[in-house]
Amino acid sequence: MGTLQDGLFLFDTLGNFKKQYYRGIETPELWFVRAIIQLSEDRYVIIGDEVYELLVYGDTYEIRAVPFMKTDFVSYYCDIIEDQATGLFLIQTGNGLLTIVPETPLQLKFDFSGYVPQSLALTPFGDDILMASNKQLLFMERNMKEVRSQLTIPDFGYVRCMAEYRPGQILLGTDMGLYLIEVSDTAIVRQKLYSKIVYDIQPGAAKGEFWFSTDYGLFRLDAQFRLMHFSKEAGLQENEFNTNSGDRSPSGKLFFGGVNGITAFYPTQIAAATDHIFTYVSSLSTSSGLLARYIQPSDNPAYKLSYRESNIEIDLLGKGRKSPSSYNYQYKMRGLSPDWIDMGRNTKVNFHLTPGTYTFYYTVSDIFNPDAIVEDAFTIIIRPPLYKRWWFVTSAMLSILGASIYLFIQHKKKQTLKLMYEYQLNEKLQKERMRISRELHDNIGAQMATVKRNINFLVNHLDNLPKEQVQIKMLDLEGISTQINQELRDTIWATQNEHISVSDFITRIKNYVFQTLGQESAYRLIYEERCDTEVILGPFLALNLHRICLETLNNAFKHSGASELIVTFEGNADYFKVTIRDNGVGFDMEAIHEGFGLGNIKHRAAQIGATLYFNRGISQGSSLEVIIERLENANKSIDT
Repeated sequence: MGTLQDGLFLFDTLGNFKKQYYRGIETPELWFVRAIIQLSEDRYVIIGDEVYELLVYGDTYEIRAVPFMKTDFVSYYCDIIEDQATGLFLIQTGNGLLTIVPETPLQLKFDFSGYVPQSLALTPFGDDILMASNKQLLFMERNMKEVRSQLTIPDFGYVRCMAEYRPGQILLGTDMGLYLIEVSDTAIVRQKLYSKIVYDIQPGAAKGEFWFSTDYGLFRLDAQFRLMHFSKEAGLQENEFNTNSGDRSPSGKLFFGGVNGITAFYPTQIAAATDHIFTYVSSLSTSSGLLARYIQPSDNPAYKLSYRESNIEIDLLGKGRKSPSSYNYQYKMRGLSPDWIDMGRNTKVNFHLTPGTYTFYYTVSDIFNPDAIVEDAFTIIIRPPLYKRWWFVTSAMLSILGASIYLFIQHKKKQTLKLMYEYQLNEKLQKERMRISRELHDNIGAQMATVKRNINFLVNHLDNLPKEQVQIKMLDLEGISTQINQELRDTIWATQNEHISVSDFITRIKNYVFQTLGQESAYRLIYEERCDTEVILGPFLALNLHRICLETLNNAFKHSGASELIVTFEGNADYFKVTIRDNGVGFDMEAIHEGFGLGNIKHRAAQIGATLYFNRGISQGSSLEVIIERLENANKSIDT
């Protein structure tokens, strides 16, 4: 027995292990055995990465390398035939043709000209040697030097094995299945007998009987083209076999090599009893759970299910002479698939069904039969959801039509309201700008008049005024100019922005403080923000609130003597509050009356509807709280 990695094993005719030849033990390179050829009862040829001759003397064995100039001639697979007419052994290797002349000493001949791409199969056929490739059948002379004729065949992938079925017909084992081919002037595919990969074909004991190996066990083909399946459960070495790993002894014993050893048997000793398979549905389940168990084939029931139960699982079961896992399961479903679907050895199948009527047909046998005729079935009716029934659809369409008309009317109304709102908004903005312009004219105009008077006074009395008084007047002018500049900036900022967020307002306050005090200020400034910074303030509201804050901050910087200043912002979508508090000397509201710009602060607060609290709840320093109870009303104050 030759193996893939463990070298050569010798057994006697009773199956008793006698010896192993392996790499490093007598034969350094013998570990992958590709072929074994029996020249006589006591003489064998072993083909691995090199060629060896094995001689048997009773219980004594001798193995020796055969000198051969080419050591990589054999591919992974090969096929061997003995030409009875010439006594030669022919090996199609996939890389060329190796001829073994069984003389003493052993002669080896390698001919590359006999190479056929993807060719693994040879067989005697009448007076010729038949060689197969993936697309051709080549009829070669016995010397393998000339091609007598060639026929085109379909592309079956690898042609792995062949056997003469009867004169003019061959069995072709391929990657795509087992085919009966009739050869004359053309090659005609008469019948597809099996639909999966076939590794080796050996003739059986009866006329028209053949055995072949697959990935799913062994199959027996009888003269009526009926198949009997044998799996591991029947005593095979394993279900998976190897390419061209098969032989038939002179006594009729068959040998098939697989991934786990050799399966050997006499075909005459294999019972051909018919296996009556009882087929039924083991379980039928839906999304809601188990629906039915052990559905008999003759019942043919019908099940009405909700669309919520559309996930279906069907578990089939075949009971016969073999294990249920040894059978082949197949189904077709009317309403989903008209053809038979091969499940192999899987017993379960799952569906997600849309509403409709489906009939599930099923059968179990040894192999897949695409032409199976059975009456075993059951029906599944998936009812549509309520919204897919005709009366519901009609009502829904009428409702949608009515809703569309209603929405169209509402859309037109919204467009009209939007236009009216935009008109009113533009009108409000225009009024806002006019109000700011009037304030700009009143405030800045008055300040400019003061500047003008001071300049005229200096021009008329410059020669008579002491230098110190002139300097005081100039400083006053500088202060007024700075104030005018700040008010202009504030006014432009308010008029250029239709919407000013609380975040923008806070940033502007911080920038003013930074520009006024500079980086080296000794003040300890603390900002506290406990408000929704995305709330929008109207331009007029923002401008007046900003000027109130600036007036208060300037008073703190100039008169409080404070070292710490805390500015707090609080509010939400309806409410806004600014608190400015210092730790300075403070002031007495009764004493100062309208000094320190308090009159301006109160006036601006009244314009925006704000409430003022001076020095509330403090024992040191001074504080001002500006509270706007309803932002919506404050922003609308522009209309008043």
